[in-house]
Amino acid sequence: MNSETDDFTFTRTHNIWLVLAVAVLLWLGISGWALHTVGSIQSEQHSVSPVSTATYQVSRSTQATDASVPRQPSTGFNGAQVSTAELLRLREESAEARILALADEAKLERLAQQARLHAEFEREHQRAEAEFTATQQQREAEALATATRLRAEADALAEEARLQAEADALAEAARLQAEADALTEEARLQAEADALAEAARLQAEADALAEQERLQAEARASAEATQAAAVAAKQRDYQRKRSEELAALADYSTQIRFSEGLADLARAQEQPLDRIFEPLYLYSDTPVMVSVATNETSDSGVNNGLSRDRGRAIVAYLVDRGLEKSRFRIRIEPGIGLPNGTQRVPGLSGRLSQVMTS
Repeated sequence: MNSETDDFTFTRTHNIWLVLAVAVLLWLGISGWALHTVGSIQSEQHSVSPVSTATYQVSRSTQATDASVPRQPSTGFNGAQVSTAELLRLREESAEARILALADEAKLERLAQQARLHAEFEREHQRAEAEFTATQQQREAEALATATRLRAEADALAEEARLQAEADALAEAARLQAEADALTEEARLQAEADALAEAARLQAEADALAEQERLQAEARASAEATQAAAVAAKQRDYQRKRSEELAALADYSTQIRFSEGLADLARAQEQPLDRIFEPLYLYSDTPVMVSVATNETSDSGVNNGLSRDRGRAIVAYLVDRGLEKSRFRIRIEPGIGLPNGTQRVPGLSGRLSQVMTS
């Protein structure tokens, strides 16, 4: 319905503009014709006026001539001459009057023609507007009647559909309620049966699980006992092997030799340090104490400085191999009591070895 109303409005607007365009064109044509007619009349008036003026001047000059000539008594031939002059003058005046009358008559005729055309244009314009208004009113009335009819039909259909939908809904609700009641009862009975079966199944499963857990507990206890014994045996073997390997570090440390007065490691000293590195790398949780004592000079300050530098050289080598620096501690022991020219070299966890300098 909205589409029909939009089409009708568009058609109405289009027709209005069309009538207005025709009226404007007609008015422009009549106005042009009127201007052309007025211009023609004025041109004719200007062309007639010189003739009238000339005629008037001729008449005046004739009168002046007649006045200058002594009048004779109007008898005999003189009377005939006066009658001819008077007749000529009257003829000239009559021609001038006819010319003026013709000009006025042409002007009046043109004005009357313009008035008739204007009145005809107004009548045509009013007739077109009346026809357009009547047509528009008729179309609006038809559109309104159509819209009213369609709305009434739509309302009737909507009401019928609503009543049908309500009836269908009630019937469907009743059917669904019946089905729901039947399903509810069936579900209740099934649930009771399932509950009894589930209770029996759960009881059987519980009994089986209890037996299985008892057996598994016994098996776990036996396995844990066996595993604990194996772990204890492995721990004892690990501790024994660890103690033996760490104890061997003291033997390796006795092989380290520093040149007298020097703290640099010679290539020959790297081999015992490599043997020390292996168990320290394997047992990464073992802290390492590097203790060094030197008695190579009579100055204890020089001996302690030399011991510190040697301990740092040993730690730096082992750290470069891959051990963590935080595991090491360097302890400088006094060299008092050591034979002259001797030194104590690194030990593990505070254990020291004594080596002669080369």
